[in-house]
Amino acid sequence: MKIGCRFGFALLKGEGAFLYRVIQSMIVSSMFLLAGCSNWGHWPIEGTGGYGELLPVQDGRLQAQMIAVERFRLAGAARAAAAHLQQADVLVVRTRRELLAGLWEDSVLDMDRIDVELRAMGQQMPQVRPKVELAP
Repeated sequence: MKIGCRFGFALLKGEGAFLYRVIQSMIVSSMFLLAGCSNWGHWPIEGTGGYGELLPVQDGRLQAQMIAVERFRLAGAARAAAAHLQQADVLVVRTRRELLAGLWEDSVLDMDRIDVELRAMGQQMPQVRPKVELAP
């Protein structure tokens, strides 16, 4: 039974009032909790952080690709083939995470994409040979 309205909420009497107050308190407390989650935590920049960058890689093909990417970086690929180098870096991080998560098929596809980026960097920088057997 409604008796009036105060601040847009109906004032209830009887059994409905208790249930209304319980639901209202749950909504208000969940709003405070959700607002706190968005402000208190430090979230890393996308593509950085996490265990994918810290744990060692057990896959030989990915290790060779990581070495090849580093050789291109040291040879100046940041100026000559910046887009390919950045894309290869992102793919290496993604592949490491996929291997740690057990996503074998996805990691193989991303390793093939890394080979494409390495081949493109090799065409733009012919003086650097990655010493990696690239997939056809």
